[in-house]
Parts: sequence; structure tokens; C-alpha cells
Amino acid sequence: MVILLGSSKLLEWCNTISMMLSSKVLKEIQELRVAWRRQNFHYTSEQSRRYEELKQLRRKIVQQFYKDDRVWIGPSNLSKPLN
Repeated sequence: MVILLGSSKLLEWCNTISMMLSSKVLKEIQELRVAWRRQNFHYTSEQSRRYEELKQLRRKIVQQFYKDDRVWIGPSNLSKPLN
């Protein structure tokens, strides 16, 4: 089955998928870090392998955010008044 979408719909769909994937990756990384703390700051070999995979995947996701211009690159507005 082939689904044809307009370019804007396809882009929106891809962005939604990447955001879902990104949140799942972050959640799993967080769970591994909690386990790491509980295990006296040591990973099992399987956990270590999975953590490295997730780190690489997260880096690819962030790189894609930069390519899609979905990251704010500019001066911070923290020191400016809200008026």
C-alpha cells in the first residue's frame, strides 16, 4: 500500500515521527541512567551497548533538527526586558 501525501503533509508527518522517536530515545536513556546509579555507577555489557546505540541515535536526531532548521541559533533573550 502506497500513501501519497503533499510535500507539506509529508514533512509534517516526518517531523511528528522524529519527535516521537526523540522522546522515546530520551526516555530510554533516562531509564538507563537510573539503572546505572542503582548499580553503583556501572553498566552491564548489554546496558552499555544499548546506551551507546541510543547516544548515537540521539546525535543523529539532533543533527537532523539542525538540518531542518528546528533549533534556535541566536542570542539569548534572558537579559532583555519583556516590554
